[in-house]
Amino acid sequence: MTRWLSRILFFFGLFIAAYVLYAHVSSWRMAVRAPSDWSTHLQTASIEKDGFTVDRHGLDGAMADEVFVVSGKTTSKGMFRLHRPAKRFDGGMMSARFRVGELAEYDVLVGFQLAGDPQRRVALTFSNDTKKPRLRLLGAASPIGPLPASDGVLDDLESLSQVTEALHPNEWHELAIRFDAPNQQFEFFVDMVPVAARRLGWMAGVDVEPFVGVEERTPGSDPHVGFDVVSFVTGPSGPPFRGTRFIDEFPGSLPDPLRWQTTVVNDWRMKGGIVRESTGNGLHLEGGAAGVTAVGIETPVKLCRYPTELDPVHIETRWDIRKLRYAMIYVSISNSTDSRVLEAAVRGLDEGQPRQWLFTGQSGSSIEPGRTEGPAVVAEGNELAFEMSYDPWLRRATIRSGGNVVHQKRYDLSRKEHVQICVGAHVSAGGEFDATLKRINVRFAPY
Repeated sequence: MTRWLSRILFFFGLFIAAYVLYAHVSSWRMAVRAPSDWSTHLQTASIEKDGFTVDRHGLDGAMADEVFVVSGKTTSKGMFRLHRPAKRFDGGMMSARFRVGELAEYDVLVGFQLAGDPQRRVALTFSNDTKKPRLRLLGAASPIGPLPASDGVLDDLESLSQVTEALHPNEWHELAIRFDAPNQQFEFFVDMVPVAARRLGWMAGVDVEPFVGVEERTPGSDPHVGFDVVSFVTGPSGPPFRGTRFIDEFPGSLPDPLRWQTTVVNDWRMKGGIVRESTGNGLHLEGGAAGVTAVGIETPVKLCRYPTELDPVHIETRWDIRKLRYAMIYVSISNSTDSRVLEAAVRGLDEGQPRQWLFTGQSGSSIEPGRTEGPAVVAEGNELAFEMSYDPWLRRATIRSGGNVVHQKRYDLSRKEHVQICVGAHVSAGGEFDATLKRINVRFAPY
């Protein structure tokens, strides 16, 4: 009996020792694969020392006037790419400071590629062009499954066209892409301003290689791209999407592209416009929907702030309304996919009829479901001021006018969820609007 007990204790002890050894080895392997912070001032002599691998075809990098410059003339599509050793994808931000020369057809890329398979990647791209440079999202929607389309475009980021116009040749700018692992979301920055966020099928745990590069879209485009500092920051320590207070009175009578994404629609259904005024401040919005015959709501003009993390927020707006006939002016808070939109609007009916408050959990294009109408209101003269606040702790939204609560409603936008704050105008069949947004004041807690 004693002999069997000794054998059992021996094998049990052996199992415990093997398990402890396995845990230590696994911990060591995880530590080796774990990403770490780094920053490099690119120079020809430092590339190998700093652990970069170079992939090139037709293009090369060299120092010129103390700047690392990628250039070359090719007869086929050239490329030059620098990538770091593979690490576990647990979140982090890759950024690169760059400048371009003359307008030509090539891409400057910053992103992440799957280890051993550079076709599967996600990259924020400045697509230089002889006619109209633009920002684009290139790569694969997922690290598994089908390869991306031949042009590799995931999103044209058309809403950022005004931001791209501010990226002038021979000026230094910075592109950054961050992976937010808990939300499976990529966040994009231009000159450290958060400009967009997209949820893709990439998940934490796969091995990726951070990279920067230049790729020709047309052979012989003769790129000339300077790189300065390239860096990677782990975890949430990159520039946050945290909400900050801002006030905009639109002093130039046009929206600042580094503060707003602007959408104006002009087609057979509706016409929208932003009118530049020579005197005074404010954003003059006008439009209509004479071509809309079916019952429904369209949005000819919309301005959205870039994505931010949701904390308790208070939004004040002040308007000068000249015409609001079968149309609405509104302010809204929406999640990154527009599947949940909290909106407060003032609707004008026919001439001479009082305006109505609308408070809805739907987007403007489907405002009827869940609609809640507050008491009828008439603005004094053409001036109208109203406020909307939302507390994600209590899941409660409130609209006020003149300091009085007009309506309250519970809604399910969550704290720290990425949201956009938008203002604009909706219009229904035969409707017209002509109004100036004089001021918007957004405050995050503490107010």
